[in-house]
Amino acid sequence: MASLQYDPNFESGDSEVRSVVRRAHNENTKSRDKRRSQAINKGRKLHKEDFSGEMKPGELDQLCQDCKSGKITLDQLKRLSEGFKEPDVCEKFLNSDGCLHGLIGLVSGKQWNKQILSLYCLVNLSAAKIKSHQIARSSGPYLITHISSSNTQLIELSLTVLVNLTLSKDQDTHWILHNQEAMQCVLKVTDSDSESIQELAYNVVYNMLTHSDVEGESLIPITELVITRGKSQQSTCCG
Repeated sequence: MASLQYDPNFESGDSEVRSVVRRAHNENTKSRDKRRSQAINKGRKLHKEDFSGEMKPGELDQLCQDCKSGKITLDQLKRLSEGFKEPDVCEKFLNSDGCLHGLIGLVSGKQWNKQILSLYCLVNLSAAKIKSHQIARSSGPYLITHISSSNTQLIELSLTVLVNLTLSKDQDTHWILHNQEAMQCVLKVTDSDSESIQELAYNVVYNMLTHSDVEGESLIPITELVITRGKSQQSTCCG
């Protein structure tokens, strides 16, 4: 297993931190690269094959209306998730007042089946990279709550949304997530017993460092994580 050499003379700084993280990222084994790729691909698009087919304008209008009112059914949520594969559907949904609010209401609600399906919708919606800052502002606090839970499915879906959001180069999105302390929450699950959760969490961390201009003291926890993980890998190799 590849390891990261710890330099005792390392001084914290933006360029040094990013250099350490990039080096750690590049020194992963082929197996880890494969798992990372699978995690990202899993995050980009989650499909419901039984609900495929072109969505007509009238159908989308009805879905939007039902989503706003909270009366949307499970089948409609599956259909909406499939529809979000198309950028124009995502754009119309986000431009329709109250739609995103209605979807987030389901994400934060107590109906388990709708909660899961609404997260699937949010995964595909965030993958379109349209108004990412709006999605981050509305959904961030609830994603953080789910990541802090003990439910593996909620954690994985919420992290997948964050993977998509942090792939955006929109700096407002990154700063919103930073101010919501999303990174601190994600760092806590990097040592999860679930390999899938670990991979998704590392992808969020990597994306935030390579796509954002967040800097200064905000990077210190990430630096410590990289150094700790590097030393841990060294111990494993030497054992």
